[in-house]
This record gives sequence, structure tokens and C-alpha cells, in this order.
Amino acid sequence: MRLLLLVTIAIFASVTAIFEDQAGKFDWRKQLVGCPAKITFDKVGSKSDRLIVSTAQSVLASLVLNTGNIGWRQIMENPSGSTNGLTFTKDREYIYSISEDGRSVRVWNKNNGVLAHQLPISEQKSEIQAIHVTNQRLHVASGRTLVVFRLGDEKPVETVISKTELTFSAFFQQDDVVIHVSALKNAGKSIELSKITEDGAFEPLKTVEIKDFEPKNCHVQEAYLSCSTGSTLQIVDIFRQKVQKIQLETEILEISGHGPLILARGAKNAQIVEITAENGAQVRKSVDIGAGEALGITENHESVIVTSSDAVRVVFVNSATHFSAKRVKMAENLENSAPKSIFGRKNDKDWEIVIVGEDCHVEFVTVDQNSKSVNLEWSREGFEWEKFENCKKRC
Repeated sequence: MRLLLLVTIAIFASVTAIFEDQAGKFDWRKQLVGCPAKITFDKVGSKSDRLIVSTAQSVLASLVLNTGNIGWRQIMENPSGSTNGLTFTKDREYIYSISEDGRSVRVWNKNNGVLAHQLPISEQKSEIQAIHVTNQRLHVASGRTLVVFRLGDEKPVETVISKTELTFSAFFQQDDVVIHVSALKNAGKSIELSKITEDGAFEPLKTVEIKDFEPKNCHVQEAYLSCSTGSTLQIVDIFRQKVQKIQLETEILEISGHGPLILARGAKNAQIVEITAENGAQVRKSVDIGAGEALGITENHESVIVTSSDAVRVVFVNSATHFSAKRVKMAENLENSAPKSIFGRKNDKDWEIVIVGEDCHVEFVTVDQNSKSVNLEWSREGFEWEKFENCKKRC
């Protein structure tokens, strides 16, 4: 019996995925997810809502939304400690992630984190990555290589290798039409648009000129590519193949967005830009922000959330309504960390917000408009690289 117990423990310790029934048994395991770089709200079957988290330490995890406990976790090999996290997308059943070196795609079961498939895509390493899934196909870009798979197949239906290195790559979808956008090295200020046909082939569409194009100053969202140069915001409507320029009040330091809304952040304020088919891009309002504040758009595009270490502000996009609610301190005589990024959504009752601090401390809070209160549901400790390295050897 003792020998059997030792063998069982040895097998358990060799598994890199931690599942829901194991979460909480070892606190040192429970906290080791890493510093979140990307978070999406999700639902796994009939189970409770989840957070799909990709961290700077190349960890992909599913957290139970109500508790913050680990549903499952996968630690990838050779984490670099970069801040971007893994490139991934998802559908109803699976999560599709590109390996950090860009050589393969891994397909994970959303329910339990089990690896369903590993698909080779390139022999060369690359940080220029993009991935997109539809009802029938998986589209992957890594460096010079573009690959299209039918879902469930391990052999691609199409592979295209560019003769020139890419500096930018992204997929866009509208209805059943998928377009790949790329920028070639030394191509100056132009981007190339290609439609992906029903049989998976890449059909060149158009070359679009963008003044002073710089990929690091651009943001991808649904049908639009937004890029900044100084105080100028350039918005490319991918499917109408048009470029619109908007001159804002101050220099743009960062672009983010969701759906038809773009947030152009400056030093002291953020401009909310809305895009419609009828009117194009228009500035809806300006939101004052401080140096220690983070902001984001809710998934339903209804409001903008601004968070500091002391409070949460909610600004409605289509009305003059806004309110502020005070955050609860983590402990007496202990200040909340300054927020680095936030991820939020609005449900029928309140706002649900994940706040990632500069020290990588993670809090999940709900905000009630009627009571103007911020309720702390759970929190996770800040990230420690040394502890993570020790965990890699033990878990």
C-alpha cells in the first residue's frame, strides 16, 4: 500500500495540468499562474463561468470565476518572461494557442485542459503571430508561414510561405468572410490584404497605405485596424478597404478597444472613438485619467471602466451618466497596488472586473451602480519568478 501511494504521488507530481478537484490542496500550487497578460471571460459547458488566462510566463490557465481557483493549468516549456503572453483564440469546445517559438499550435480541451492535438506550422521561430478560428477552419500565421486547417484535421489544407519576413500579421472576420492583413519588412507604410477563400487559399485583394505605419502603435479589433502617429489616429476599415484619419487633442500613448469602440489614451485623458457604418469614426467623449489609472471597455461596449488603487469609475459611452465607487483595501494599513490592466464585462446586475496590479496582484471585483460599492470577490497574490521556477521543477 505504501509503495502504491508513493507511485501515485510521483505520477501526480509529474503532471503540469492542475485540475479543479486538486485546486486548493496546496496553496503554493494554487497561486502559481503567473502575471496575466491576456484574460477573456468564458463559459465551459453547463459549469460556472471561467477566466481563460495567458500569462507572461507562458502559462495558459482556466480559473473558476466565482472563486479564483484553478480549473486547470498548463505550463509551457522555456518561458521567456516576456510581457505578451501566449497568442490564443477559442471556440465552444477548444482553446487554440501558438507555442512561444511560433513553431506549433496546441489545441486544448476547454473543460479539463487536456491536449487534444499538436499541429506543426513552421520550422522557424517567430514572434510575429496571429490565430483565428471559424466554425470550420483554423487560420494560423507565424513569421513567414500562413497555414489553414480544417477543424479536427492535423494536416493543413493550405500552406503559404512568404519570401519576405513579415513585421505584422492579423486576421479579421465579418460574417463568413476572413481577411488576413500583413506588413512586409522594408515595405514602408503599406499593408497587404488577402481574402481566405472557402477552400483555404489566400487571394490578394489590395495594398493599403498607412502613413508612418508602425505595428507596435496599432491595435486589432474585429473589422478594424487602428494605428497612431503622434496625435493622429488612423483607422483602417478592413472590409471596406478604406482609411480614415482623426486628429485628436493630445499625443496618443496607447490604443485599445473592443467592438466598435476605440480608446486612444494620452497623458491626461482618453478619447472614446466610435465607428459606425453610417458615420465612420467619431469622437464620442473624453475621459480624464491620472498617471496611476488603468482603463478598458466592457465586452458589451456599453461603458468604459477606469480603475485606480482607490476607486473604480464607470463612464457610459452613449450618455452623460457616470459614477465612482470606492475600492476596499486589501488589509488595514495596506494600500491596493496600482492597476496595470483591467478586463471587464457588464451583466444584468452589476459590472464584473478583473484588475491586474503593477505587482501582478489579481483581484476580481463586482461593482453595483445603485449602492456605488466595489465588492472584492477574491484575489490572488503577486507573481514571484523564483517561486515559479521552483514550481516548474516540482509540479
